[in-house]
Order: sequence, then structure tokens, then C-alpha cells
Amino acid sequence: MKTVTIGAFDAKNRFSELLDKALRGRETIVTKHGKPIAKIVPYRETDREGEDILASIAKTRSQIAERGRVLDEGETWKDIAREGLR
Repeated sequence: MKTVTIGAFDAKNRFSELLDKALRGRETIVTKHGKPIAKIVPYRETDREGEDILASIAKTRSQIAERGRVLDEGETWKDIAREGLR
């Protein structure tokens, strides 16, 4: 995917054109005083995988709470996830 940079003033004047190009897959970075401030990108539906990960985290937390599991000194939730719920 090709990414193009454009100044804010030009982006304002060519907004419809930038939207048409986004429909065709192009990303555009909008700058102000030479610094990136925004990106116009093609729209994509929400990533279902991210929702699945959040649901898995919620389920794991619920299972931990049901078992009364607490963190030991120096232990992290990542350690518990690695060992699995036993």
C-alpha cells in the first residue's frame, strides 16, 4: 500500500480526492508545519481477533477470581497465565 504525505492546507482543499484514494487502498499522512498530525486510511471492519483476546482475558480473570488466586510476592499475572489455571 502506497503512503503519501500532504500538508493540512492542501488536504483540506483536496479532501474528496483523498477519500477516493483511500477507497482504492492508499494511506495519506497529513502534516502541519512539516510534522505528521493525522492519517487518512482505508476503512476496515473491527478486528474480531482483538475482541476474542479481550474475551479470553475476561474469562481468565473470572476463573482466577473464582479460585481465590492472588499474586505471590514478585509474581505477575503473566506468570499465572504461563503456568495455566490448575
